[in-house]
Amino acid sequence: MNQEQVARRLLRSSADRSYDPQVDIDWCAPRDEDKLYFSTHRLPLYGTPLWDSLSPAQRNEVARQEAITLASVVIHAE
Repeated sequence: MNQEQVARRLLRSSADRSYDPQVDIDWCAPRDEDKLYFSTHRLPLYGTPLWDSLSPAQRNEVARQEAITLASVVIHAE
């Protein structure tokens, strides 16, 4: 197998395993406002008096912000 064939094989393998949000996410789909973005028991505020005082909408927003923060850290580290 020559170098060009190896390079093509490696590029094809890499493309098969990659994730492209421009292609893999339906950005036109409506967002489900009631769906949690993160498991609540994994959130730093979960089980605290502050968490207990939040409304369901506020809890959802906290979960959304945590998911965004985690994603940005992972993207930056990548």
